[in-house]
Amino acid sequence: MSVNYCVGNIGIKRRFFNEKKEGAIVADCDDSLGWFSLSGELYCIVAPPPFANMSVKSFIRYKRALLGAGRAMSDAEIKYVLGQVGLKVRLSRKVGSLSAVLFRHLTLAAKWNPTVGSVYVNLDALSGGALNRRRVKALCSALEEKFEVYVAVSDSRLIPKNARILDFSAEKTEQIKKPRPQKSVAVSKKFLQEFLKRRPYFSKFVKDAKKPVRIFDGKTFKRSARTSPPAR
Repeated sequence: MSVNYCVGNIGIKRRFFNEKKEGAIVADCDDSLGWFSLSGELYCIVAPPPFANMSVKSFIRYKRALLGAGRAMSDAEIKYVLGQVGLKVRLSRKVGSLSAVLFRHLTLAAKWNPTVGSVYVNLDALSGGALNRRRVKALCSALEEKFEVYVAVSDSRLIPKNARILDFSAEKTEQIKKPRPQKSVAVSKKFLQEFLKRRPYFSKFVKDAKKPVRIFDGKTFKRSARTSPPAR
């Protein structure tokens, strides 16, 4: 199977990922409280993952029950489901201790069934630092053994050389050879609050956020004053 890295318009990508498709499951960005644009720059408010206080075992049992499981799954059955998506994690581990990548991997396990042939993983807003690059590489390596994999990224550093890349725009979706340089960079709550005072609706999201993330395009992150608030 192959891995497809999806770049471009974040809203269009997300709609495409969540369209109902036969034999497909989605791990969406459930830890994102909101996306908004200020002065032409894109921001995301990232929160701790849902069900943070649950153990991996409780999370799988709960999610499978929502899908119609008639009884609570045994430990052996849960380990089997985790194995089907190539995920190795302690059943007693708290969901809140998982990285964003592992949380999405766990979400896929919770949704897996024998008919699944393709998986969609939304990692928009994830930083492309060295640790996350290793995490994403491990995720894709585990999944591509059995599935066609689609991974949405907003940080071009997460895309390895010679990868298959799909670019999403309002006009079309096309395969490209090289993505536009782009970075997802965490900024401080104080930084955002300075100019979100004019937008009280978004300020309440900042209050609950784990971290705010600013998405820089190729031109923006080449500026010297990267941490300056957008012009009023």
